[in-house]
Amino acid sequence: MKFYKSIVLSASILLMPTAVMAKPQGWYAGGHYGAIDAQPASEGPGINLGYQGDGGWGVHGEFTRDTVGTFGGVFATYRTSGDIYLLFKGGAAGGRSASGLAGGLGVGGNLGSALNLELDANSYGGSGVAHLRLSYSF
Repeated sequence: MKFYKSIVLSASILLMPTAVMAKPQGWYAGGHYGAIDAQPASEGPGINLGYQGDGGWGVHGEFTRDTVGTFGGVFATYRTSGDIYLLFKGGAAGGRSASGLAGGLGVGGNLGSALNLELDANSYGGSGVAHLRLSYSF
C-alpha cells in the first residue's frame, strides 16, 4: 500500500504547472528509482537511455539494480505533446525479478528545456514495476 501511495503523491507533483517547453527531439539519459512487486518485492536505483523522435515516437532502454538483483528492458515509446504529457511503452524486459513482454503507462512533465520528470507503472512478465525517472535531453 505504501508503494501505491508514493505513486499517487508523485503523480500529483507532476500535475503542477511546469515550464512552457516541449520534450525535445533527440537523445536523453537519466536515472530512476524503481520498485517491483515480485516475490520477494524489491526496489532500487537504475539508469535509462533513449531517443525521442519527432511526432511522439521513441525508443527507451532501462537497467535497474535493486535490492535482490538486476533487470532491464527495451521499449518502443509514445509521448503525447504538451508540458504535462502521457507516456505509453511496450517491449520486452528480463532479469532476476521479471521476464517477458512488458508494457506501461505513465505521466511526465517538463521541468525546463531539457529536463523531464516521469512516473510510470508497468507490467514486466506479470510483475508490477513502477519508476520515478529524471532525464536530461541532449
